[in-house]
Amino acid sequence: MTIKRYKKKGFTLVEIMIVVAIIGILASIAIPTYNKLRIDARASVCKANLKQIESAIDQWAFENSITSEDVSLESYEDEIYSYFAFGEPSCPSGGENVFGSMGDSSRVTCSSGLEGHAYP
Repeated sequence: MTIKRYKKKGFTLVEIMIVVAIIGILASIAIPTYNKLRIDARASVCKANLKQIESAIDQWAFENSITSEDVSLESYEDEIYSYFAFGEPSCPSGGENVFGSMGDSSRVTCSSGLEGHAYP
């Protein structure tokens, strides 16, 4: 008489628990890194937008022969934004563009107040 042994195929509970633990460890490493990269990307986009607005201010001032440093740019926002084909550049973090005067070191700033959301 021969005894048949059935070999069960599949994973044991311990093996599944080990895999879940490894996935948890990898996720705990990856998620904070992903969030930091996302924040850095938003800051880079905001900084690039501010740089473009600064260039538009230079072009507007040149074309309108603006030489005084006391000119408040806030009243000329619409004219400055007309230099953009796709409208007003906006901060991806929800901040607003705040215009100063021609004499300011940063003629336009982001109202978000987040780190890296400034030019230069």
